[in-house]
Amino acid sequence: MAFSSASNCKLSDLGLIVDGDGDQTSGSTSQTSLRADCADSSSATNVRMWNSFAPNARDMTFSPVPTSNAFTFAADTYITATMAYASPGTFYQSRVMNTNTSWLGSKWSETQTSGNDTTSNYTRTSTTYRWLHNLGSPASTDVWVIKQVVPSGTAFERFYCDDSGNQTILSETITVYDTGGGGV
Repeated sequence: MAFSSASNCKLSDLGLIVDGDGDQTSGSTSQTSLRADCADSSSATNVRMWNSFAPNARDMTFSPVPTSNAFTFAADTYITATMAYASPGTFYQSRVMNTNTSWLGSKWSETQTSGNDTTSNYTRTSTTYRWLHNLGSPASTDVWVIKQVVPSGTAFERFYCDDSGNQTILSETITVYDTGGGGV
């Protein structure tokens, strides 16, 4: 997978990311210090450009908790997808995710591949995506792909991906079984 690949990482891109400007498409011309600027700490030791800021393995969990990514609903229900990172670098959450939450939150999406349900009332952050799942009528089985993508051509993509364009942080397919007849 291209996301989370330490390939051609540049300190200037990391500097933009930790400043909350990971969505910038142009490179930085500012001088950047790994420990003082990127880690935001003069006391941090052993700060490494990749390992200290790496996302590492990811997993998407849902609330309510599905069974094998399948939900059974009798009424419209809010679903929350949460992106969890296993053993991220020391500064990944605080200096990458927390500073880029608004624009990275907008990179969540859902794509319906079958069925007649709809979605509305979205709330997005860098690590969570919440939506109201509206059951369609008549009752049917719906399949959706929930994903978060890497913005193409940005400092975030240049630093975290080994390729450009159409990179996905993670996607999960969910199935929604409608037992309530659908619609409101």
